[in-house]
Amino acid sequence: MSPKPEFRLTLPPEADKCSEKRADAGRHGNIKGVCVMRNYELMIVVVPEAGNDGVEDIRKEISDALEKEAGQLTSLSVWKERQKLAYTLRSRGAQKRKYNEATYLLAEYSLDTSKLGRLKYVLDLDERVLRYMNVNKGEANG
Repeated sequence: MSPKPEFRLTLPPEADKCSEKRADAGRHGNIKGVCVMRNYELMIVVVPEAGNDGVEDIRKEISDALEKEAGQLTSLSVWKERQKLAYTLRSRGAQKRKYNEATYLLAEYSLDTSKLGRLKYVLDLDERVLRYMNVNKGEANG
């Protein structure tokens, strides 16, 4: 039996960029083929052992993921450091550790609505991230 040929789809560089915005794209995002940049706020709950180096690594990962999807990280700051949690959270990694306190990070960024999946994927893979939540703040100003 011959090996199955590998199929790769390559897009031109301009296909990744969000160059066209549309005000009447509707409440739920994109009309087919039209980019709608939105501002988002991202709250991230991180293990307390992450420290400054861990926060910087997470900022770099988020920034890289956004740049690959033609987005932009506006700001990322430590909101609360080693804050006591209302209830115990379990980590999602191989070691199921329990945490009673965590560090909160607050990030603001702009991204096309159809490209949120890449950022969610990066956050899901990082074992230092206990939980996260994206909030749509509205359409980005041109």
